[in-house]
Amino acid sequence: MARIVRKITGCVRQWTSQALRKCCVSALSNGPPLGFSAAAARESAKEWLRIGLMALAITLVIRWAFFEPYSIPSGSMEPTLRAGDRIFVNKLVYGLRVPFVNALFQRGADPQRGELVVFRTVEADSPHRILVKRVVALPGEEVRIANGGLYIDGARLTEPGEVADLTYTAPASPNATDKRYGVRPEPEFSRVPEDHYFLLGDNSRNSRDGRHFGWMPREHILGRVFAVWWPVPRWRDFTGFTGTWWWWTFWGLIAIVGAGRLFAARTFYIDGSTAGQTLMRGDHILVNTWRSGWALPFTRLKIRRGHAPRRGDLVVYHNPKPSNEEDELLVGRVAGYAGERIDLRGGGLRVNGEALDGYLPFARRSLTADVPEGPFEYPHNGGVSSGHYFILDDGSMAVQDSRTLGWTPHNHIVGVVEGVWWPLSRVRRIES
Repeated sequence: MARIVRKITGCVRQWTSQALRKCCVSALSNGPPLGFSAAAARESAKEWLRIGLMALAITLVIRWAFFEPYSIPSGSMEPTLRAGDRIFVNKLVYGLRVPFVNALFQRGADPQRGELVVFRTVEADSPHRILVKRVVALPGEEVRIANGGLYIDGARLTEPGEVADLTYTAPASPNATDKRYGVRPEPEFSRVPEDHYFLLGDNSRNSRDGRHFGWMPREHILGRVFAVWWPVPRWRDFTGFTGTWWWWTFWGLIAIVGAGRLFAARTFYIDGSTAGQTLMRGDHILVNTWRSGWALPFTRLKIRRGHAPRRGDLVVYHNPKPSNEEDELLVGRVAGYAGERIDLRGGGLRVNGEALDGYLPFARRSLTADVPEGPFEYPHNGGVSSGHYFILDDGSMAVQDSRTLGWTPHNHIVGVVEGVWWPLSRVRRIES
């Protein structure tokens, strides 16, 4: 069985490795691709479809082998669990199961006394096939319910603190047939067989449990309850992990990353025509949004205006005149500020009559070749409009910048490109 499990695991790992890498990189690059063309859009749609199918496959594998959510159908476990509570169950702890049958690929740990377990009932006429109860007796132990308590091998069981006041009920008559196991003294009703367990509900007066259906075979036990996740006021961790520093460190990092994403930085990936002199197709870039101000989420409204980018800064910005209704992000270098007169005649960039020879990204380029007709002619005597910038692309094949789109308003500036963080072979800082 172990060899079969290793073979299946190897196949899944080989099948998912490439897709998982792309999925993780895409998830970290939380912005849309820059310079998205129609062909790139189709490729992206296919990629997202593949990622979606992989995510579905991974979800199914996780539910089959590792963790699965369940809903509590009744009040038989009150006050610990209430009807309607949603719980998470660790299925791997007791072993890797064969799907859809009561068998194991590989046996894990054995259930322990006091654990809350989810199991497949042995009663054919039960209205609920999957139930949850507490393990109270282990294989080979003698069980007896009497005087409101539970006796294991003659000694009264001390329940965990959460149910310390629990009273276990037994029928008024020892010969009653509705509750026999753990109640009647005969060995078949008092001695737990090998590889079986005795399960009881915490709400003893209103629980149909092991007293009715008897000993529970180990292969019917599906997993151990480790958390209540819904409703939120009932949230609870049964493992104690949420009290450890690991837990608080994890959520602290999530909070830091979330705050950084909201106020300080974002990441994007370069795709298509925006790859130029500085950036290459496939680069994943880190963008400093703090410098350009805070924008209200999902809008371009600046809550904090921020600082103007420096001349020569490589910036990510919203297309001021998108060709369709969808938002489009571009990347380019800031070349001119409000009030400055821009002149592209003579093969170079001149601002207020002076050539920008000191700015190497501009000095290395010829800016007059095959430029489509723009929204204005050069030089523009009125200069760049107030609150706007003149932005040039970074030498991409397609001209899509202020020469064709016009001035870019400040609230369209997403942020300044600080560097490339992926792939690792191209990690570098982007200088102004």
